[in-house]
Amino acid sequence: MKITSTALAALAAGLMVTAAHADFTYQHISIDTTSLVSAVTGPYSLDFSFLGNLNVSNNATLSGFAFLGTGAGTNGAATITGTASGDMGSTITLSTGANVFNDIYQGFTAGTTNISFNLTLSTIVDPLTPDNFTISILDGSTNNIATTANDGITLTSFAIDSFNPTTTVSASTSPASVTVAVPEPSDYIIVGLGVLALVIAYRRRQA
Repeated sequence: MKITSTALAALAAGLMVTAAHADFTYQHISIDTTSLVSAVTGPYSLDFSFLGNLNVSNNATLSGFAFLGTGAGTNGAATITGTASGDMGSTITLSTGANVFNDIYQGFTAGTTNISFNLTLSTIVDPLTPDNFTISILDGSTNNIATTANDGITLTSFAIDSFNPTTTVSASTSPASVTVAVPEPSDYIIVGLGVLALVIAYRRRQA
């Protein structure tokens, strides 16, 4: 079947529009907390923060939480600030637009060696001050444990500075050796860019 350049262009345009309004999903983000099992500054909490500037409204949804280790699981209720809801026993949501600082943290048991979950982020971009979603760990005094990040406290950050957020992954330094694995996001934008490349190649061949 012959596909015209016009048809390819229309398909690419449609997919790119879909991508522009789609969410990015990171399946099975994994945090290795083995080094915290024997650490003495616990109990520890996993902290999710969504910093916004009130000009745009983005959403973050965390789901599918899984805990590995002896007696692994949540420890206590979630503590919430701003536009956040839920807990690690089910689903967590955070939104920007109404509050600058939105945060939720919840403890996990001392025997937990790994925590994994899915993250879905919307990507409405403010070019001057992009929204920023971060993941960190708090110690027993609710202070951030130190990391190799530029700010010294986050394990992972997602800056919504484009339709494909800039992701920065760090590791802890005190206590040491907490690491994060973030997979590539899934979204239609990759398909749309692929079709757009086909359109360009087709037109060059026809020139």
